[in-house]
Amino acid sequence: MLESIGTPAGSDPKDKSVISGAIVTQSDLGAMARGTRSNINRRLKEWERAGIIKIQDRSITVLNRTMLERNLLNNESNF
Repeated sequence: MLESIGTPAGSDPKDKSVISGAIVTQSDLGAMARGTRSNINRRLKEWERAGIIKIQDRSITVLNRTMLERNLLNNESNF
């Protein structure tokens, strides 16, 4: 999804990408992940506390794509 709708947010687009809330909502993310909006919200907050993403002004900035991918692979069925 980062490759298709993400926008590079710095000098290293592999690690920093932004997805705007105007483009995709938490409900959209839930539908894509086969989960609920509340589960998506909870997971986003966990990732924000861990420094993997930053949520600001209805957008999500991926700060550490490698950690995000690892987290997704380890917890794929927990949405």
